[in-house]
Amino acid sequence: MENGGSLFPEALRWLWRTETAQPAVSTKQDLGGDLTLLKLLVEGEAWQVVAEGLGFVDGPCSDAAGNFYFSDLRANQIWKVAVDGTKTKLLDFGAVVARVGDDLAPHLLCAYLFELSQAFSTFYETCPVLKAEGEVRASRLSLCALTLRVIVQGLDLLGVAAPQEI
Repeated sequence: MENGGSLFPEALRWLWRTETAQPAVSTKQDLGGDLTLLKLLVEGEAWQVVAEGLGFVDGPCSDAAGNFYFSDLRANQIWKVAVDGTKTKLLDFGAVVARVGDDLAPHLLCAYLFELSQAFSTFYETCPVLKAEGEVRASRLSLCALTLRVIVQGLDLLGVAAPQEI
């Protein structure tokens, strides 16, 4: 058996090799059988970056028109990527709260919470949460938890107690 001293130079030569890797891109075995995300990918298509600089993304969902939705949990934002690739930040709680404080306009927060409630209702009707399984269910529950947290914080800022049950 060789000792470490005789293997070290060979290991360094391997690490510093000049060849460049040419990975083959194939979606057939993508994600090691993770059907949750694989179902989101159109067969024969490759993954594409739709947004960068996000904190923690979760809650992927698409609607019948092919629009893709996801949430950035750290920033309390919900995004929509349209079929044509257009990205829209649907709901940005932090920006609304800042504007409410700057403009002394609490009605903006009321309108935001109403819009959020409508968007969540559409999501809940379109994407079954409790009937989903595995990572899809966990992801959708995360989106539900984020929505609850934002609504409770928003109502608290308005001085309104959130209902315990609906």
